[in-house]
Amino acid sequence: MMKGDSIFPPGTKILVTGANGYIASHVISILLDLGLHVRGTVRTSKPWLEAYFQRPDKPDIFETVVVPDLVAPDALDLVLEGISGIVHLANHMSFTANPHAISRAQDMNVNILETAKNHKTVRRVVLTSSSCAAFYPTVNGLATVDHDSWNEYAVQTALHQSCPPEMLAFIVHGACKVQAERESWKWMEQNHHPFVLNTVLPYWTVGMTPWPTRVCLLIGVSLQLGKILHPQIGGSSMSWMKGILQGDTSAFQLPPQWFVDVEDVARLHVVALLSDQVQAERLFAFASPFTWADIVHLLRKLQPDNPLIPAPPKNAERIWNNIPPVARAEGLLQDAFGRAGWTSLEESLAAGVRSLA
Repeated sequence: MMKGDSIFPPGTKILVTGANGYIASHVISILLDLGLHVRGTVRTSKPWLEAYFQRPDKPDIFETVVVPDLVAPDALDLVLEGISGIVHLANHMSFTANPHAISRAQDMNVNILETAKNHKTVRRVVLTSSSCAAFYPTVNGLATVDHDSWNEYAVQTALHQSCPPEMLAFIVHGACKVQAERESWKWMEQNHHPFVLNTVLPYWTVGMTPWPTRVCLLIGVSLQLGKILHPQIGGSSMSWMKGILQGDTSAFQLPPQWFVDVEDVARLHVVALLSDQVQAERLFAFASPFTWADIVHLLRKLQPDNPLIPAPPKNAERIWNNIPPVARAEGLLQDAFGRAGWTSLEESLAAGVRSLA
């Protein structure tokens, strides 16, 4: 339970976009536990989602609304009626090499901000960004990342199409993340800050596609682990763990970087939404570096009688970056939720494996 004062009292209505997503489901769960009411957007009807989050004693505490396209100018006009806070988690996820995707990603965020400006009840907006909006990892020495860091490499490479064709879609995706967040901050300045904007930058999670190593280094490969709340909710990193438990070593070809627990990511979104101490901030959701050898060791500890778990890959190296803002995010988790710090890799992995059973 969140400690300290919240800018929103129980009963306040919050909009969460992409409500059926892995992180979004945990954000919703926390908000409902705090007594807030949630309206979630979905692209198509999801009756199972409403059934999962409904509370018998509070039948109006959660609802979904179908919004097929968040870029449409009037997409959220009626949806924002009575809403005080927005957590925008829905992502522009079309992997295309066409740089025009960048403008669409920008338009989605700006459209939400523009619509929110016309609803005087909205006091705070939280946008989910990505680590690849700030930087790409380095394997040679430490690259320092701070609140003013932007992955300019991705933007320039995408605009000039100056990389191998097989990498271009992923570079464009990174550029989408950069510009979607950066244009949101620019919009706030140009519109004289009609509400508080905060962003959360989780280390980006990919699925099981065997992408080139260089691509994975440029966009960031991480684990967002933890329990999956409902079988209908995807959890791409946990699918890697399920594969390893069954002897699949496909994930080992992806270079490991950083781990973060999905509930910690969700908690940071809630802090960014509710805490008066967080104003116009970028919160970096990175817990610790990991290797696939770490993962194999812990899975064997969790399932000592499982003969399918493969041997760990050899010569695993940790990839380091110097990211001072991580300490700020960890401190917020400690203060707001009484956490000792980031959830450990072992604790998170155990919760995720249990949810796969």
